[in-house]
Amino acid sequence: MYMSPTSEVSLLGLYSNEDGNYGSEHRGLYRQRTFYKTEVAAVCTPEQSEQLQQQLLQHAEQLLQALQLPYRVVQLCAGETAFAAAVCFDLEVWMPGLQRFLEVSSVSNCRDYQARRLNLRFRNTSSPPQQQQQQQRQQQQQQQGRKRPQYCHTLNGTALAVGRVLAALVENHHCTTDEGEPAVKLPPPLRPFFNGKTYLTRGP
Repeated sequence: MYMSPTSEVSLLGLYSNEDGNYGSEHRGLYRQRTFYKTEVAAVCTPEQSEQLQQQLLQHAEQLLQALQLPYRVVQLCAGETAFAAAVCFDLEVWMPGLQRFLEVSSVSNCRDYQARRLNLRFRNTSSPPQQQQQQQRQQQQQQQGRKRPQYCHTLNGTALAVGRVLAALVENHHCTTDEGEPAVKLPPPLRPFFNGKTYLTRGP
């Protein structure tokens, strides 16, 4: 769960039924029955939701940049966006083996759709928003002795899909060592987890 101003993330084990799928892009790490990914979610005010979505997207981008993986950001059209979401961005990593991009992360802004069904509201006791009309409405509410509660905005997304990122690391960073041995060059953030090694090889 990602909350502002504090942040927490959870690693989830998920199950997907893929019996009807076939072909090279549905085998191995590309498409798994059981897989792990880090989910992020946020609850905020309406004025914060667009900025917070960009912030969540930047966090996922920073991970891909640190792993030195080629990627692109795609804003989904209305037909591809989930029913509950108002705006959705996908992060797709280049897979040389498939010669195409595959989704590894997604960040959606659901605005007040989920909050209305959860009756998730807040009462704004801080200074009025910047827009003049909202200032006037709040002044009127203050004169009435109370402020009306507003619906929160909710966001959710996937930090990174672990299996596909692992496949992308192998495909994009495979190389040959100075000794001519096939290997995978490890990005700097991963090297401390492999005893400082620069290359991952078959040998010890």
